[in-house]
Amino acid sequence: MQTIELLSTIAALETTVSELEEEIVSLSYQLSQERNERKLAEYRLLRTFSKETSSPSQEVSAVRPFLALRP
Repeated sequence: MQTIELLSTIAALETTVSELEEEIVSLSYQLSQERNERKLAEYRLLRTFSKETSSPSQEVSAVRPFLALRP
């Protein structure tokens, strides 16, 4: 009887591990997408400030607070 319970527990654990592996793949993809969106937003922000400012030092000073918020 203990052997059957042990095999049942192992099967349940294998199912759980498979589900967690699928979830980590999904979360990794989502993280990659979020990073790409953040980089695109930063690029657009830099372009906006570079068009509005006349000197590179002003551009860096204006954008630096926003870049400091990055994780």
